[in-house]
Amino acid sequence: MSASSFFEKIGSFFVGLFKKAPTIEQQISATISYVAPLAVSILTLVDPADAGEADPIVATIQADLATLKAVTTGVTLTPSAVQTSESALNSINSNAAAILALASVKNSAKKTQIEAAIGLITQEANAILSNLPSIAAGAPASPSAS
Repeated sequence: MSASSFFEKIGSFFVGLFKKAPTIEQQISATISYVAPLAVSILTLVDPADAGEADPIVATIQADLATLKAVTTGVTLTPSAVQTSESALNSINSNAAAILALASVKNSAKKTQIEAAIGLITQEANAILSNLPSIAAGAPASPSAS
């Protein structure tokens, strides 16, 4: 059984604080704010001598997060925005896996910490992904009550 994601929990937080459910866009924005620093933290965990391998991959994850933020901020998600979001989230997941495959990460003394950061990033990307299809189908996404 997997732990609840931040994305899933933020809905309950909004309801408790504001007495109304957040929009999917608000949940995504809050989740990006949570995940973005994790991507940067990976570079601080990789041995500086090996950062050249991880740096472009992390930069791609950061660019994907920026794309996701751009297509989900201040608008109601359209099918096109959902498709762009899905592409960005799938790219985040594949690039996260690429970081774990690096020899410099596999042999790192901080491998466990890197794996934990990557695990949180992919967990949140997957939580968002699992809520996007309902939007694409035209049904409103409801926040998960956790």
